[in-house]
Amino acid sequence: MSLKTKKKPLTSFGATAPPFIDYLQDILRRYPDGGQILKELIQNADDGKATEVVFIHDERSYGTESLWTDELGEYQGPALYAYNNAAFDKEDWEGIQKAGRSDKRNDPNKVGRFGIGFNSVYHITDVPSIFSAGHLGMMDPQEKIFGQRNGGFRWSLDDADHQEALTKMHDQFHPFRDIVSLVSGQEWSKVIIEDQHFDGTIFRFPFRKEKSDISDNLYDSDKGVELFDSFIADADLSLLFLKNVTSVALIHIDIHGIVNTRLEVKSSIPTDVVLESEDKSMIEGSTRFKLITLKSEDLKETKWLVTTCTMKEGNVEILDSLSEKLKFFPQVDLAFPCGEKRDCSESRLSCFLPLPNNESNKTGLPVYINACFGLTDNRRHIKWQEEDQKHDEHAVWNELLMKEVLPQAYLVIIQDAIKLAQQSILPVSSVYDLWPDIAQVKHRDK
Repeated sequence: MSLKTKKKPLTSFGATAPPFIDYLQDILRRYPDGGQILKELIQNADDGKATEVVFIHDERSYGTESLWTDELGEYQGPALYAYNNAAFDKEDWEGIQKAGRSDKRNDPNKVGRFGIGFNSVYHITDVPSIFSAGHLGMMDPQEKIFGQRNGGFRWSLDDADHQEALTKMHDQFHPFRDIVSLVSGQEWSKVIIEDQHFDGTIFRFPFRKEKSDISDNLYDSDKGVELFDSFIADADLSLLFLKNVTSVALIHIDIHGIVNTRLEVKSSIPTDVVLESEDKSMIEGSTRFKLITLKSEDLKETKWLVTTCTMKEGNVEILDSLSEKLKFFPQVDLAFPCGEKRDCSESRLSCFLPLPNNESNKTGLPVYINACFGLTDNRRHIKWQEEDQKHDEHAVWNELLMKEVLPQAYLVIIQDAIKLAQQSILPVSSVYDLWPDIAQVKHRDK
């Protein structure tokens, strides 16, 4: 005789992911509000091979009669727009929907298109929208606008019903119509009906006017101005090390529709002076001038001597293996301001865009240093091998760049400055100004 034991139901057990809203709140706690948001958007544009970026702080409010849903009425007010002249491809449309799972992780030339950094826009808005290539998409993480379990909606320019909505719902798409006209000079109806394609990207971030599940951070006109001010503080450094973007503009539109360009910064590389490194066994190096032009109330032009050095494979084994594993590039860029004596205390680190102006990012060297650094979660500091993270691969990578690649790059910039001084292209004093003063160098142990 056998006793049949009654099976108990299995108790489920295992880790689960937090709801998306909790995830966003965590990002906003770690990522600072302010000019860093604009830097993230520039970085995304640079990764997308855009050459031009325009930010627009628009104080106008638009009509609320003809809307896709009534709930969209509260997002017709003042907004921040970010335009760039590169259109989304299929991967970009997919990538922007995968929060924190950057599609560019395996490309060493990309810092992380639409990774965690992009989500810092939720400091400003609850409903970001994107108009690019053949679509206009609105994201609604709170799932309050387009019906339950629907985190957004995307209109397609080749869909007849969507075309009709985009052209006939005057109020709903009026904000985009105005900005398309401003940045590209094109007519909305032509883009939607004839071209069925917009050759660029416009992000719209309507300011949060009331507390929401995402954040209680409210945005008004003053905060919009502050956002631009914090970027202007670093404007002359913003284009120094980018690969593609050569122009950034900040535009303000008041409630009456009066357009004022607050700032325009452009970079250019004169082609008459390019020096290539002669010894290519260890590094590939080149030096050239870069001109940065700032136009606001007045015009300011700065000339920089910029050296780029990449460690060749096979010289430092651990650098090679980490480069492959982390998908980082073993390259260091140095930039030296010519013709103006700058205090060494100003020089600091960049990771394609300048890192925040705090003590840990200052070098005390006469040059500004850029590299594909491993950064802390909030992208405000580079990682070092502290006691509790001796084996952090990002920290090891950073220290290898400083130990193996930076000295090589420094040698190249000094040697090239000597050549340029001998040709009377650079004043001899610049060679001496380039020399590091060990008494001023910060973080000497690094």
